[in-house]
Amino acid sequence: NITYSITSIYSSEEDVHDAVFHKQPNGSSGIEIAGGNATGVFVCNVLSGENAHATGVREGDQILKVKYYPDLWSV
Repeated sequence: NITYSITSIYSSEEDVHDAVFHKQPNGSSGIEIAGGNATGVFVCNVLSGENAHATGVREGDQILKVKYYPDLWSV
């Protein structure tokens, strides 16, 4: 298992949001991203029903920071 910690800001607001969620057993993180250039990295899709969706990550969020923790939640 991989656990993600994402710090993001919604583009039309100044609301910084921290989300912590784990990767699904099917390998999905629950988000699709776009960008990676000088303008930044943005969430372009959040898959309904996935862990990222439940934590409040939303389409249009600019990702400011990502950390991942392998095997954080495994026994």
